[in-house]
Amino acid sequence: MSVTVMMIVMRVAFMFWLVVCVNMFMLRCKRRSGFLLRLILTSVTEIGLSALLGWAGLRIMIALIEIGKYTPAISSLINLAVHYLLYGINIAGLFICYDERPVTVLFGSIAGYATNNISMTINNVLGMIIPNAKFISTDPVTVWGVLLWLACNAGVPVAVYYAFARTMNAESGTAALNSRSTLLLFAVIVVVSVTVRSISSYYGSESALLFIMMSVCLICCNLVILFVQYLLAKKFGERRELEKLIMLGEMKARQYELTKENIEIINMKCHDLRHQILALKDKKPDDDYLEDLGRSVAIYDAYAQTGNEALDVVLTDKNLQCTARGITFTVIADGSLLSFMRPADVYSLFGNALENAVEYVAALPPEKRIIKLFVERAWNGFVSIRVWNGYEGAPPELRGGLPVTTKGDGTIHGYGMKSMKKIAESYGGDFSVRAEDGSFSVNILIPLSGK
Repeated sequence: MSVTVMMIVMRVAFMFWLVVCVNMFMLRCKRRSGFLLRLILTSVTEIGLSALLGWAGLRIMIALIEIGKYTPAISSLINLAVHYLLYGINIAGLFICYDERPVTVLFGSIAGYATNNISMTINNVLGMIIPNAKFISTDPVTVWGVLLWLACNAGVPVAVYYAFARTMNAESGTAALNSRSTLLLFAVIVVVSVTVRSISSYYGSESALLFIMMSVCLICCNLVILFVQYLLAKKFGERRELEKLIMLGEMKARQYELTKENIEIINMKCHDLRHQILALKDKKPDDDYLEDLGRSVAIYDAYAQTGNEALDVVLTDKNLQCTARGITFTVIADGSLLSFMRPADVYSLFGNALENAVEYVAALPPEKRIIKLFVERAWNGFVSIRVWNGYEGAPPELRGGLPVTTKGDGTIHGYGMKSMKKIAESYGGDFSVRAEDGSFSVNILIPLSGK
């Protein structure tokens, strides 16, 4: 191909793959209305402008040659300016398509540019090493050149997606909250990567060894940038998850106090009502009515007594729910074994486990609405906690050893199991879930020392 066509194709190819790579890292970002139309229009505009800039850059260099002012340094500066403009145009397109804070957009653009930089640099190095394997050059296009170009520009983004992008997509907005880190990475990608890439393009014709060395450094630099972004995303994702677990724990602690007070009030009222019912018997009201009323009151007066106040509160509360839903709730529990645990932790641990079980079995046929709880002394100074219930159909999907929530909102739902696991581990215990042959159980083993 001619020099003019080569320069235009080079810029267009760069922008096309940059658009692909950057949007790969923006998958979960908030999109503006009419996103698809915006994406198509901005992509076409960006590619058109890249072709125009490629042609303009070439015309400027030809003009400089004609007046005798052309030097390799000026060529590198022109190349550098074109790269800066193309990168800036792409960032502007992201703001048009995505309704995100500037640092979040920059975070995604950095990852996309780094990925594109790696793929195109590898392509250039292989094109220099393998004869007749260049796709974008003044030499005739070969099949090897096309295949190599596609393999690098499509294969590298796929590899990066599975290595980095999936985690970064989920937490990029959170990670970008660290504005200083994002701006520092942006400065590195602009000053180092763009500059080195632009300058190395000149040395490709001067010294193959120097070009390869600069290219390897450039690839390593961009890999480091991606890895740092991955660590930032993972770190801030874990921080956000911890904050949710803390919030859930605080909610459970407040709920424990409220439930405890409510049960005490109910017990007091039911105790008084029982005496009133006994007093009514002397007045000879309908005996069947009195017996039915007494049975109803007895349901609420059945306060669990396991030897642990927090566990008693949970079991009494869940027993009320099970009675109302026709669930058989069997408890064999020595609450005194949990004396080393904080009351809020006991409430949260058992409350989450039993709440999940109640919600699930309530949808089963009446004969299968069964929940069993065991709190027993295990071997070698451990306390064993087991919550059992049956299930129908396919076993629950497990991910990371925990069931995947079947509720639509994953921002809060699903954290109950994580909270239980965290509580068990905080006391030096082990948490596991088993689901097989229609039997589902949460199993916890904690040392009695609580360490």
